[in-house]
Amino acid sequence: MAARGGVMTIRRSGLVRSERFKVEDGAAKLRVPIEEGHVPNLHVHVDLVGAAPRTRDDGTVDPNLAPRPATPRARSTCGSRRASARCS
Repeated sequence: MAARGGVMTIRRSGLVRSERFKVEDGAAKLRVPIEEGHVPNLHVHVDLVGAAPRTRDDGTVDPNLAPRPATPRARSTCGSRRASARCS
């Protein structure tokens, strides 16, 4: 999938922050500032928007078809009680 951009949302008992970002050269670096009031149970969600090739029934790519939408997601939860802790 070739991602073009995405949205990162940070949640804890509701939305804390939302940020749109671009993917350049297949990568994006996101910073998540964690404050004392955000932990424990801080949830970070990353949703990407892009396209992937369409395939035939046998699994081979069909270059005659338009790419299909692709939206992979990632989630992480910080359960630490300290904002200075590293979360993954």
